Amino acid sequence: MCKKIYLCFAFLIVVSFTLKSQNKEKSINSSGFSFAIDEDFFVKPLGLNKDRNYTLGFHFSNFNSKWNSIFSKTLKIPKAENNLLPSEFSLDVVAFTPNIISKEEIQYNDRPYSNVLFLSLKRHGLNKENTEYYSKTLYVGLLGSGIANYFQTAIHRAMGSVEPEGWHNQISDGGEPTILYTRKRMNLLPFNTRLFQMYHGYTYNLFYITGITYNLGFRFGCFNKESWSDDMSNFVGSASTKKNRVTLKKRKKEVYLYANLNTNLNVYNASLHGQFRETNYRLPYSKTGFLTIDTSLGLAFSLGKATLSVYHKLRSPEIWDVNYKYWHNWGGISLVYECSSN
Repeated sequence: MCKKIYLCFAFLIVVSFTLKSQNKEKSINSSGFSFAIDEDFFVKPLGLNKDRNYTLGFHFSNFNSKWNSIFSKTLKIPKAENNLLPSEFSLDVVAFTPNIISKEEIQYNDRPYSNVLFLSLKRHGLNKENTEYYSKTLYVGLLGSGIANYFQTAIHRAMGSVEPEGWHNQISDGGEPTILYTRKRMNLLPFNTRLFQMYHGYTYNLFYITGITYNLGFRFGCFNKESWSDDMSNFVGSASTKKNRVTLKKRKKEVYLYANLNTNLNVYNASLHGQFRETNYRLPYSKTGFLTIDTSLGLAFSLGKATLSVYHKLRSPEIWDVNYKYWHNWGGISLVYECSSN
């Protein structure tokens, strides 16, 4: 498994720098990193952790304006090339389990075990009026590795909880390459004030997940109004680059609440339906809920170079079988640290 992960890293780095363009676009000079972790354990005080559906997520990224020329043709953003935000390399891991993890046998009509490891590059930017946000992200991943089984078992063993027994039935068990291409456009809505901003837009996904999402979000509190696109999440959590047009010296302290409502119409999801590799169990299309809703509510605060966010997320059922129709609940924490900005 480790060998496959290293090969994925090497492939992404080699291809990225091979395709590097010599064009020098204008950009917002910034560098730093972000980190996020999603866990249903975080909502245990609310009595909502069921350790099923989306059970674990991890995100780490490094962003730097110097990388804006990488994949500049493949991931070109015509309306934002003169106002690019720092491009972002990310590592994401997500894992899903059925309702009962103590069983070794296949749980038919429930969701299958699945996990994916993604390496990605995101190029994004704003129009010159700072009212439209665009992004394109290319994910290269490994579906069906043993990483989720290892971490979930270790965590449960350390906590004295029931250990998962069915990971051998996961989608693409043993490993299978996968890919995801994402495009997003968001618009800042005109009715906003110094303490309130609202935005909406669309996200298009192709391959690993194929579908479209309508995004609606707002934030309320004390914030830098130029950085309204901060709260648009990556594949995991609510972590994102600060995407801030304000330099560190001029930036004010931020404390605000934010909320997002996403309506998803997905016609294919590899974590449910599998890919080409032989798999013990896939969720039948007749049992799939193709229309889902995600909501999130969080609190963010920043001081200088760091922004910390804590959040709760909720997702409607992805299965239409009445016996397995349950909601996802999880919490998370994210940190963004900006090393430089000018």
